[in-house]
This record gives sequence, C-alpha cells and structure tokens, in this order.
Amino acid sequence: MGMPDFVAALDKVILNTDLNTIKDYLRWKVIHGSASLLSHDLDTENFNFYGNYLYGQEVQQPRWRRILGATSDCLGEAVGQLYVEKHFPAEAKERMLNLVGNLRTALGERIKNLDWMSDETKAKALHKLDCFNVKIGYPNKWKDYSKLDITADSYFQNLHNYIAFENDIDMARLSKPVDKEEWFMTPQTVNAYYSPEMNEIVFPAAILQPPPFFNMDADDAVNYGGIGVVIGHEMTHGFDDQGCKYDENGNLNNWWTEEDATKFAERTKQLVKLFDEFQVRGNQINGQLTLGENIADLGGLNIAWDAYQMTEEAKANQSIDGFTPAQRFFISYGTIWRNNSRDKYIERQVKTDVHSPAEARVNRTLGSMPHFYEAFDIQPENAMYIAPEERATIW
Repeated sequence: MGMPDFVAALDKVILNTDLNTIKDYLRWKVIHGSASLLSHDLDTENFNFYGNYLYGQEVQQPRWRRILGATSDCLGEAVGQLYVEKHFPAEAKERMLNLVGNLRTALGERIKNLDWMSDETKAKALHKLDCFNVKIGYPNKWKDYSKLDITADSYFQNLHNYIAFENDIDMARLSKPVDKEEWFMTPQTVNAYYSPEMNEIVFPAAILQPPPFFNMDADDAVNYGGIGVVIGHEMTHGFDDQGCKYDENGNLNNWWTEEDATKFAERTKQLVKLFDEFQVRGNQINGQLTLGENIADLGGLNIAWDAYQMTEEAKANQSIDGFTPAQRFFISYGTIWRNNSRDKYIERQVKTDVHSPAEARVNRTLGSMPHFYEAFDIQPENAMYIAPEERATIW
C-alpha cells in the first residue's frame, strides 16, 4: 500500500459522516466524472470551469479531436500498433539503444566520481543503475482488447465499458507476479517516465519522432541535447528525492548510509533555493514542490553532456552553421522546452505542478552548468549568470 495514512484518515471520515452525505458525494463524483460525455450543457459547464477558469483555455477543442483523444486513451495499444508500423523504423530504436548505453555509462562514471558519497552507497547506486529495465518504442506483447465491448450506439456507454474492462484487468493482477513487460504509456504518447516500483525507464515511440526531441537526420549534439537529456532526466529520477528511497528491485528500502543521506539532503537545499528565487511572469516557483523534477533536469543535462563527449562528433569539435558542438547541444536543450502558455496556466502550474515552468527548467538549470558558461562566454553581467558558490550540483 503506497499511502496507508490516507486510507486510515479516509476510514475516519467515512465513520464520522452521515450516510446520505456520502451518497450525495458519490452521485456528484459519477456526474462530475462523466460530464464531458453527457449533454451539451453539462459538457459546456465542465469546460467553462476546468478548461477556461482554471487553465485560461478560451475555446474547447472540436468534438472530433476530443473523441480522437478518447480513442487513443481507451484503445491505446491498438492505435499504438498502427502508429509504430507507420512511423517507427527499426533503425530509430537501434540509435536509441546506443544513446541509452552511452548515458548509462556516463551516469555510472558520475556516480563513481562523486566526492560527497561513500564507496558503500556508491556500490549500491551502481547496482541499481545496472538493474534498470529500459523499454523503447513499444511493448513486446500488445494488449488484447477482445473482451472490450464497443458499439455504435452510445459514446457514454463505450467509455464506461472501457472503465469496466480496465478494472477487470486490475482485479486479475491480484495475487499474481508483477508483469515487468507491461507498459503504462502508449507508443503514440509524447512523453517518457521512470517507475521507481519497477526500476524501469520507458520511452514511447512518439517521443522519438522529430521534432523536437529526436531526429535521425540531426547531428549528435542536437540529439544528445534533446532526447539525451530526457533519457538522463528519467535515469536521474531513480536517484532523486523520491526515487532514492527505492532499491534495485523497486522495493521501499533505505540503501543509503546515514551520513550520505544527510549530505544528499544538504545539496538539495541549494537547488530548492535556486528555484525559490526564480519567478515566471510574477509567479514565484516553489523549489520544494518541484525538487524531484529539478534534480532530474540538472542530472539529465550533466549526464547527457558527459555521454555526448564519448561520441566521435564531439571529439572532432567541428562547427555547423557557425555554432560549435557545445552551443548546438545547449540550443537543442532550450529548443525542446519552447512553448506558448497562458498566464492562468502558469499561475496554476507553480501552485500545483511538480514540474517547474519551461523558462525555469531551461534558464535555472543551465545556470548551474559550467560548460554552458564556456560555450557562450557567459559573464557576471549577463542575466543568466549565477555565482559559482550559488550553483547546484548533485549527480
């Protein structure tokens, strides 16, 4: 059980709440959860609050696009199989495997060279890294949807049939060994993740499509500064403020010496301070809330940089279009975080999201990278300059 305190508190709430109140709450949950599937009026009111008021979205996506999204969510691997056949060549997976290998080596070397960690904890960290399960592109075995009942009569009913279908799958998992081949993200999803309970990193096919993370035709500097940092980011999650609590088998198990844990906590304080001091459009970032993601961003950038140095291209050190390899690497990192966000979205993000806004993920993270200063000759009078003693270094 991941959150026993929550279950204990919920038990008290149920025991001390009138039954009719609980029934009303459950009725509301059902209607609320289905609002976007019901009448036009309910759907509109749902969007007005969750889309417009909370996120500042002015116009709801057209119905066809929302249904396309629902289809991709509910029939994820069926759609994913079609996507992979059309858009994910075998050579893309091979190049990714090479990237991951270099990044794993780079992280291993960084762990070995840490000046604040004992040999005892280093050995356990390296063992955990060796046990990483890497999944790229798509699952080896596709999900069977033959028991999912879909009709042409009711969009609402189809969605609820899907919920029942997934619930049956969840119930069937009980008392059975964990299936380490199962994926929890579809191939057509532009994202990646690290699972501490599985000690695995997963990179769906879609994040490997150009642009901006990965491009088969781009040089190594661009790819290491893009998808390379993403891979390093997910690897670092295995050793961030939460991932570090899990061992190589995905069990909650303290494998740190007390002294090393204290040193790690002290280093995270500097990173918290760096982001606490940063604002995006007048909104103060919460460095503690975003700590895990900021650790992963900083670690991912350092790991990708070290891995890139292993390539023949980096050793040749040739400029392209007037930009050095180092400059192309950092420009690529900045490029993957380009976005266009509404003010309301940023306001909500800094209060609730464990990810820092994109501007901070680029400017604050690069500010702790010595190689970035060398690449662009950053001086104290420049806006992105951070004094050496104020920079953060963890992994």
